[in-house]
Amino acid sequence: MTLSDVLRSTEAAGIRLEARGATLHVEAPSGTVTPELRAALVAHKPLLLVVLERLKAMRHFAAVAPKPLPYARAWAQGGPGRCFSCGDPLDHPEAYGRCVSCDLAADRYYATRHADGHRVVC
Repeated sequence: MTLSDVLRSTEAAGIRLEARGATLHVEAPSGTVTPELRAALVAHKPLLLVVLERLKAMRHFAAVAPKPLPYARAWAQGGPGRCFSCGDPLDHPEAYGRCVSCDLAADRYYATRHADGHRVVC
């Protein structure tokens, strides 16, 4: 099971992962952590801690950063008020950009990359 598979599996099962220093904290509904998933969590713990810390930093920055005003880009695929990744409606009818779920997917994608652009080995 790769790191991406672990992240997808935990999200699908409603399992919440959190990095607390060198500890991986897991909050899971009863019966959702299978022996295979537990073994994968143990195997990928160092990488999971790095990814979770980066995601935490990104979320913190997003919370404290000033919110952008709606802007127009004629080449955006979604058009005004639509996500340019999936086409779902955005919060502001004249905004260009990604919806929340596509934005989180992009955050997860970029969090699994090193600063120099190389993928983390999964």
